[in-house]
Amino acid sequence: MARATTINKPRGGKSIGRSLCAVGYARRSTDRQEQSIPDQQRAIETYAEEHGLRLLRFYIDDAISGTSTVGRQAFQDLIADATKSDCGFGVILVYDVKRFGRVDNDEAGYYRHVLREHGVEVNYVSEGFTGDGTDDLLRPVKQWQARQESKDLSKVAIRGLLSKSNSGGGWWMGGAPPYGYDLRYESQSGEFLFFLRYLRDGRKEMLDQERETTRTLDRGESVAVSRRDRCKLVASEQARVEVVQRIFHSYTVEQRGFKAIADALNRDGVPTSRDSQWAPQYSGRWSVTSVRGILVNPVYVGDMVWNRRTDARFHRIIDGKAIERRGIVGRRLEPNHEEDWIVIPGAHEPLVSRRTFDAAKALLGRRDASRLQVGINPRTGLPVNGETVNGDCSGGWSGP
Repeated sequence: MARATTINKPRGGKSIGRSLCAVGYARRSTDRQEQSIPDQQRAIETYAEEHGLRLLRFYIDDAISGTSTVGRQAFQDLIADATKSDCGFGVILVYDVKRFGRVDNDEAGYYRHVLREHGVEVNYVSEGFTGDGTDDLLRPVKQWQARQESKDLSKVAIRGLLSKSNSGGGWWMGGAPPYGYDLRYESQSGEFLFFLRYLRDGRKEMLDQERETTRTLDRGESVAVSRRDRCKLVASEQARVEVVQRIFHSYTVEQRGFKAIADALNRDGVPTSRDSQWAPQYSGRWSVTSVRGILVNPVYVGDMVWNRRTDARFHRIIDGKAIERRGIVGRRLEPNHEEDWIVIPGAHEPLVSRRTFDAAKALLGRRDASRLQVGINPRTGLPVNGETVNGDCSGGWSGP
């Protein structure tokens, strides 16, 4: 969530120079991070007061990763405002190098250069930089360390996921469950804790054993559980389950294509799993990709399947190992080869029979082959050249 807040408005019409006017930038990736947004703001306010700076407002990216500037709306707004001809501030105050971003030195240096060209400096209030030439030596080292911490955490997360999958319990590996499923959390001893249901706008509902809502978590807010607690997929509310079953029936029995199924669902006003409040790329309407994403996902016959695709920034899993991703251009989301999928059969309740799923798979195979012959991408159902993605993708693990 991005936002800007205005504070310390000038009093009595008295103006001060641009070089003494500052704005603050605060960011955190999750609600569990040590430096909370209020902590960062207090440190920035104290620094501004001690250095005679007038703090005009804050730009805040909350629950947004710092490993890229893409998707950090407040950061982009900050850069846009700083490069305007009538920019009213000359200093950006940020808690530390990590809060500015866990980006690499090239990306951080680019933005610092752009800002400096427009007369705006970035000051890190907790880093202890002295303002002399040694800063140019220490700053890139700290920036590299911030980036490396995220890369190391990525490998640790993958090791944990691989260990979890090798336990054979069929536990959910993390992230939003596929459409039609909720998550059932339990303790290590098997004691029920709660059900978790994802809503279309990114919020999550915690449910008791009678499936009554006990709490609603905001988008980006994490579930407070022990490291030893675990969860499995369980059937969601009946309306969602019936949508999944309808899609398989329409495809295998009625012989409808992806677009025909999507059009019928949209005409009937059937909600998708995600809308634009979840993320801007989701249209809130059923599409070719969202229908196909359900039909190809083995999770619907009760198999725990992950690593079908990766959206991870630093590593992907190949042959059961974390391999560094290089040369990522444009969209990070990529399908993995089927031999790299990790499958645990019969891990949870199926929503369709294996016979129905196998029938859909056979149809998909025949139609994909014919589509390739006429230059259609079978994964998206769109022309090979100039393809776009519009809709919701269901299932699959995106990585840490």
